[in-house]
Amino acid sequence: MVFRRIYWVTEQLSADGASDVTGVYTSIPDLMENGMRWLESNPKRDGFRITLVKLDSGGAPLGVWSGPGYIGIEEDLAPYVATKEFGAQDVEALAAKLRSF
Repeated sequence: MVFRRIYWVTEQLSADGASDVTGVYTSIPDLMENGMRWLESNPKRDGFRITLVKLDSGGAPLGVWSGPGYIGIEEDLAPYVATKEFGAQDVEALAAKLRSF
């Protein structure tokens, strides 16, 4: 079993910028299958954000992207494709799904 060092965090946002974390996911397929949804019990529905974080780092996130455009996500994830942390097809699929979400 591979121990994951980076994770995806999803948040629902309100118009005033407040957010609630709605999930933590270990991979792009996991994020796409389980994380890209609105929690019915959460009234914050003005925006959706994903964040890539390193486990136990305490530092700045590795990346933060918000809808509806999720601008720059493919470019920002290119270094992770180069190191084979993520597959190129997974990144393309994620960007497309986010933009249609």
